[in-house]
Amino acid sequence: RLPAALRRRLLAAAVEQCRWAPKTGGDTRRLLLSRYEGAPGAADAGLLEVVESSDLMASHAVLLGSNAPSGAPRSATRVLFHTNLIGAVVLDAGSGRVQLWFAHDDGRRPPRFAAAAWPGNIGPASSRQLRRLEVLYSAEHSAIIFVPASNPELPWGHLFSYRLGGASELELLLTDVHRPPEGGVAWQAAAGVDGVFLANRAVLDRGTDPDVAEARFDAQAEVVEGDEDADGAQTPAEAARQLVIRSYVSVNMGLAWQPLAAPAPARGGAANPEGTVCPAKSDEAKHCGLH
Repeated sequence: RLPAALRRRLLAAAVEQCRWAPKTGGDTRRLLLSRYEGAPGAADAGLLEVVESSDLMASHAVLLGSNAPSGAPRSATRVLFHTNLIGAVVLDAGSGRVQLWFAHDDGRRPPRFAAAAWPGNIGPASSRQLRRLEVLYSAEHSAIIFVPASNPELPWGHLFSYRLGGASELELLLTDVHRPPEGGVAWQAAAGVDGVFLANRAVLDRGTDPDVAEARFDAQAEVVEGDEDADGAQTPAEAARQLVIRSYVSVNMGLAWQPLAAPAPARGGAANPEGTVCPAKSDEAKHCGLH
């Protein structure tokens, strides 16, 4: 509960996001926030800085922004907070390219931003992809992010890992992870079991083995775009309806994935229009929603 003197005090203005981030065994007044740097209509309007305060904004330090330490970005177009991770989408003034930066907030020392390097055989994500990027998971030493397909009409994207405090290169974990138009990414971490993840992949049904990895990154999107260019071909949205959805599990932080077998048919083999029933469930249980 805030002291009475602070209940009506303006802590900060032009705030985009605010995260209460107390240190373990330390000060509970610590805040991390992103806020707009420029005034409305100014050249830098819409650009963000990230600041840290240990005393409810009586004082603060700039982690990312025009007054940040040397080596940190001067501004960001988007900021993401997730547990012990701070992500920032940064427009590089020199090259004009959009970059992805991360800082590890371990609660022991001020977070420092470092640019994430994309794998050499993939290349950097586009500005459009980074605007829709999601941080799905972050733990003490690693984070997992979802990068949508380059075409926003396609209902899938790709999982990458980033090692906090280690190598700056992103690592591809799983391609073509389903992202239904009506919902979020079809991925989740198993509750209570560290490093165990479930994910659904969306694979175009073209008579091939859905478990075979792509020969090239995002090759499935290239196939759809090639079909779109052909005369009388389907649009990406139409092609995306012809999907095989397969469920996978990883028990080692996403380094390896195994397909999950669909549950057996309902007892007696009778057709069940509502889906199959997991054998481990009772007759009164709800139908399995995993597949």
